[in-house]
Amino acid sequence: MEKMKTGQIDKTKEPFSVRNKPFFDIHAARKLLEGSFTSQVSHEVDGLIFQPCGKYKAGRCDDILKWKPPSLNSVDFRLKIAKVGGEGLIPQTVGLLYVGSYDMPFAQMKASKELKQYDNKIIECSFNSNTWVFMRQRVDKSFPNSYDTAMGEWAGCSPKWLPYKINATWLPAGAYWTHWVRACLPVLPGCLTDCLASPGAICINICSLFISV
Repeated sequence: MEKMKTGQIDKTKEPFSVRNKPFFDIHAARKLLEGSFTSQVSHEVDGLIFQPCGKYKAGRCDDILKWKPPSLNSVDFRLKIAKVGGEGLIPQTVGLLYVGSYDMPFAQMKASKELKQYDNKIIECSFNSNTWVFMRQRVDKSFPNSYDTAMGEWAGCSPKWLPYKINATWLPAGAYWTHWVRACLPVLPGCLTDCLASPGAICINICSLFISV
């Protein structure tokens, strides 16, 4: 701090910055989404990440519940513009969407004039009205999402999938669960409460949360 005051350190010239990410008790969920908090952070608030209290777990952690409104669920694909067709069919130019290191496309979308400029780039897409919709280019990423991540996000585009995913994926055998979520249901946002209130979906040991990036 002293060196910043004397001009020895100029924060504006640093290539990147590091800052603490605050954690909050689960009771703060509604305030984080609906209050003035969203205007106080430097990034768009598009969801919440619930995780157990305790030591940090490196690598993949299956005890984390990432929640977004269905309309904001998205997948990062590698886009490849190609012509597809068949015998007796007029070839069409489409956008093939790839995940992981797979050689087969995960899906495809209409190749609009705007989309063609992103050929072989990483793009973020949402799933709406049974089709993938371009959101933006991910200039910060060199690789697409994995197949498992893409499948999870695709399923998450529909609210009806959430209770199933909680029951099937996020409840490891032998785990000790409390009733934090059940106790906090009245203070959670309505659309999230509806999902978590489904029968059998309230066995989650969640005591803290932070905003997803």
